[in-house]
Amino acid sequence: MLRHARQGVLVLVLVLILGHAPSAAAQPIVPRDYAGLPLDLAALHFPVTGHNLAGGFLRYWWEHGQVVMFGLPISEEMTEGGRTVQYFERARFEYHPENRPPWDILGGHLGRQAMDAGY
Repeated sequence: MLRHARQGVLVLVLVLILGHAPSAAAQPIVPRDYAGLPLDLAALHFPVTGHNLAGGFLRYWWEHGQVVMFGLPISEEMTEGGRTVQYFERARFEYHPENRPPWDILGGHLGRQAMDAGY
């Protein structure tokens, strides 16, 4: 859930997980607060998904919204189309070594990919 103030009114926006249809029985998941973890941490393992997050993808995930923005990792790092990528519940990160930080980690076109796949 994201909080956004607009003209003095607090608006709550629920960001859904791509590929998961909402239902009346669905319970909200309260994200764990990772803000207290050391910034020099080399990797995180997420037992709930069984996947790891490390390196530049961990840095980007950590600095730009963590679970609330991107969700948990649902894959390991892999190569797709010549790029190193990793999938999350609400995002795909791509490593672009030709760019200097902070532009070396970019979000993939996950919405376009989902539409092409027929979601």
